[in-house]
Parts: sequence; C-alpha cells; structure tokens
Amino acid sequence: MALIQAVKRPLSLLSRRHCIALLVLLGGCAPDGWYRIPVTPVTRPFRRHAQVQVWSRGNMARWHAAMVNSDSVSGIPYKMPLDCDSCRRSIPLTQVDSLRRGRQSIGGQLAVVALLCLIPVGH
Repeated sequence: MALIQAVKRPLSLLSRRHCIALLVLLGGCAPDGWYRIPVTPVTRPFRRHAQVQVWSRGNMARWHAAMVNSDSVSGIPYKMPLDCDSCRRSIPLTQVDSLRRGRQSIGGQLAVVALLCLIPVGH
C-alpha cells in the first residue's frame, strides 16, 4: 500500500492530460523486447514502423523502414522521419553480425493499463 501511495503522490501533481500523455509515451513508443532474426536475403519484409537493430562489427544501429535485399541491409535511422529517403543507410550483408526486431508484448500493454488505473480521477 505504501508503494501505491508513493506512486500516486507525484502523479497527483500532474494534470490528467499530462499523466495520460506521459504513459502513452512510456508504454507505446518503445518495444518491450527484442528478438533475433536470421540475416538472409529471403528475410520477410519489415513493417515500415518496425524498429530493427542492425549489429555490425560490435556497433548497433537502430533503424526503421528497414529492408534486406540480396547483398545488403538498409534502413532509416530511428530518430529520423520515415519519409527521409536521403537519410537511408546501408550495410553489406557480409558485415552484418545479427539483426534484432523490436516487438510489443502484452507485458508493456498491461503496465500501461495498470498505471492508468493509478491516475487520480478528479482534477
């Protein structure tokens, strides 16, 4: 019970709109988990908004609008807009160590619902 009160106290200083906006940002924008996918030219296409981690020589690049073709992996850096075609980067398949795709899981969605229940109602 003390934990719930400790969480509610800071939330009571925010308006309901701010709390909802904060929770949507926390729960809806980031993947809840990553899973490895095979690096082959026949990899299924990714959804345009899907987040993909491309690991190459110990460095990680996080992209969206990623595509795998016969000799390379390409995508737009995650912090850039999806329509920025001039921002597209490419790495030869021979230099890609692994690919990981972000996914939303039920755990993240349940956490958002639980936090929404803690928001004070009458403001």
